[in-house]
Amino acid sequence: MTNYIIWSRRTAIEFSQDDYFKNSYWIFIDEVKYGSVSHQNYLDYLFRVNCLMSYSSKSIYHLIPAILTPQITQGLKSIEKNWLARHERDSSLILYHYTSFEGLSGILANRAIWCSHISSFNDPLEFQYGKSLVVQELKSISNNTHEHEIDSFLEWLIDHMEVFEYIYNAYIACFCESDNLLSQWRGYGASGGGYNVGVAFESDTKFSHDIENIDDNDEENHVILRKIIYNQKEQKILIKKVVQVLVESASKGLAEFKKQDNLPEAWPQMASMQAINILYDIVLSLKHPAFEEEAEWRLIKTIQEGYKPQLFNFQERKGRLTSYLNTYIFTQEEDYLQFPVESIRFGPTLDEKITRQSLNLLVNKLTAEASIIKINATNISIESSGYNLRP
Repeated sequence: MTNYIIWSRRTAIEFSQDDYFKNSYWIFIDEVKYGSVSHQNYLDYLFRVNCLMSYSSKSIYHLIPAILTPQITQGLKSIEKNWLARHERDSSLILYHYTSFEGLSGILANRAIWCSHISSFNDPLEFQYGKSLVVQELKSISNNTHEHEIDSFLEWLIDHMEVFEYIYNAYIACFCESDNLLSQWRGYGASGGGYNVGVAFESDTKFSHDIENIDDNDEENHVILRKIIYNQKEQKILIKKVVQVLVESASKGLAEFKKQDNLPEAWPQMASMQAINILYDIVLSLKHPAFEEEAEWRLIKTIQEGYKPQLFNFQERKGRLTSYLNTYIFTQEEDYLQFPVESIRFGPTLDEKITRQSLNLLVNKLTAEASIIKINATNISIESSGYNLRP
């Protein structure tokens, strides 16, 4: 009996001739080569393609109160449905990290990207920018409420926002939507003599900061990926709508607690703990419009003081000592872990022939080195910028 195989970059299904005659379906999806499969294989395949060849966003979470307000839970679901959709893609999401040669070789050798403390970035007031927009909206709402519990709820939200930087540390790795952006080459790619690494993010992409315990899949390895919003009008509308839903949900929850005559004594504080997570998420996803050309996506890791101090590394940069976390990115293949690097592009001031040849040697060398996370050199395309600049 003849067997056939239908395959894509990530999956393979084998099926027999009997499958075709019993109940066959023809498949033309993404990179998949055509063939016929049984009904069950078809459904299994579609499930795997939908899961593996798309990127689904995750929620951020920090504070969880002892008592939840169901109405706020419902409000958050409606907010997150729209919010997370902004950061999702129906296909594999490939993003590009611009860096120097030292950065490139370190990324490939370690199978990791640095998530650096937010204070080390080019905008020193980055978190302050988004925070000020949220606090401004919360204060404007608090002037128009008629129940002291809701006023207290809003005051607690403002307090949570004001103390974020004293309780949490945000670690971020920056990526760009474009793999050939001149401003990125000049700003982050060694003035045109650098590189960018294309990394594929899919729904099953995993992260870890601890190579020795990489199989631990708990909330400590929870990293979110966000598309940055730059348009200030859009930012303000988004914040206004989110705060409005939170206040309406809190008001409904408050009314229900009062109706049942069982309002918890610390309800405003607990309700604010439940609601603040989405506002943290939004603030970390906003930047000043002046940086719009960067077209940034970012990996975000937020941690509290005392988080596994043995995992931190340090560098001196522009006269400042800053910390960073090695962030291992991988997918679980059948019997191994793989670093999902798709491409390497080199900058416009580098010699094309010599650089391409050297990069091929570098990739093959690092692929051969022993590591828990493997690199598949045949999956990595190496390209030039396609134009030249003077060094």
